[in-house]
Amino acid sequence: MTLIELPAAEETRLHALWELRILDTPAEPRFDRLTRLTADIFDAPTALVSLIDRDRQWFKSRHGFDACETDRESAFCNHAIALPAGSVMVVPDAAADPRFADNPHVVGEAHVRFYAGAVLTDSAGYNLGTLCIIDTRPRPNFDEDARKRLRTLPDIAEEQSEQTRDRLAAEQRRQLLEMAEAVASIGHWRWEMATGRIHWSAQLRHVFGVEEGFDPNLE
Repeated sequence: MTLIELPAAEETRLHALWELRILDTPAEPRFDRLTRLTADIFDAPTALVSLIDRDRQWFKSRHGFDACETDRESAFCNHAIALPAGSVMVVPDAAADPRFADNPHVVGEAHVRFYAGAVLTDSAGYNLGTLCIIDTRPRPNFDEDARKRLRTLPDIAEEQSEQTRDRLAAEQRRQLLEMAEAVASIGHWRWEMATGRIHWSAQLRHVFGVEEGFDPNLE
């Protein structure tokens, strides 16, 4: 497979997306609550947290939609991320929109007629995806107030994405430390100043031959 060389700005955007370490991670209740809430607020059958990868659209959370990803070329969200940060792209009737009239999601079984997507922008200003709602009926009356309400919700998804990145990075650091300790046959401990408690690593307990429940704290 030959990869198409992308513009530098797109390569940088993709790098920012990959740095989140969120692609292909398991479903998380906090994201699923967000899509359920969004669907309820707008009385929409489908709500998605969509992230635009190099050649696919991947869903961190999906309410009312079975597939975990689609190709990027046919993704409505791929058009949305080309807009300025903070934008909301609305397609009142996809069948009447020249950009989407022949789209496989419009003419196929999905029967998409309405789309509204609020752009997900990271702290560095890169558009990574959208929080979007989809309906099988046109919505010509999705007004400015509705746009503003949808615009307020992506901040939650962006904060949660960064929390996921930080949690995974911390877990990776912990695993690397445990591997290094096992190779060197050493361990570590830490002291909590606020409580006075001492915590031993698993390898340090192994070195001293004590069980996992051993409490090294002195009173």
